[in-house]
Amino acid sequence: MAVELSITGWTGWAGAAIKDAAISTHIAVLPTPAVDNIPPMLRRRLNVFGRACANEILNHTHSGDTSPIVYCSRHGDIERTLSVLQELSVGNPVSPMAFSLAVHNAICGVASIHQQLTGNISTIAAEDGLIAVLLEAAALLNDGHSNVLCMIGDPLLPEIYQAQGAESCAPYVVCFLASREPTETTLRIQRSEKPPEQPHDYPALQFLAFLASSDKNLLLSHNSSRWAIAKI
Repeated sequence: MAVELSITGWTGWAGAAIKDAAISTHIAVLPTPAVDNIPPMLRRRLNVFGRACANEILNHTHSGDTSPIVYCSRHGDIERTLSVLQELSVGNPVSPMAFSLAVHNAICGVASIHQQLTGNISTIAAEDGLIAVLLEAAALLNDGHSNVLCMIGDPLLPEIYQAQGAESCAPYVVCFLASREPTETTLRIQRSEKPPEQPHDYPALQFLAFLASSDKNLLLSHNSSRWAIAKI
């Protein structure tokens, strides 16, 4: 069984540690994300990862937009989560604002309030969430929505987690619009028996490079399964 959807626009940001030329030509690779679209009052509430996500949301939405959002992050805003845990570990009370901003979908919630977005927000916690996001977007489009805003990202892990042997990739956020209308980047997504030629640390960034390239097929692994994305 295959699902089909179109991608109508995409942007992204990654920390300067990203060295892949195929990726860096299609997104902003900078030490810190752009914040020009974020009003100062909103900017002050967000850290680096939050600003990167909010900037992408504001790039792709307008005030009062009703399109749903699918947001995926393996760790979420773990810097804030760690801060809450550290306060609790020494018996200090946690402020309601600190707790609320540590929730997995908090960044989307803050941005949606500012932008007066009224569409539903789906959140996914996954290591390689690209396929999960595409399937969720396809389901929402099949349910009658015209467009779905998709966002995938992860921050740099705090040093305390890296010291425990946890893998830490460069921070990044990618954002793209999925649509029901056929375009030059209409995709068919289905299970595949063929494995990827080379595993990639950043499937979502690899996906944006694929969209901008002349390649017709992209093979990916997701959990224990294999998937093929084809331009049709």
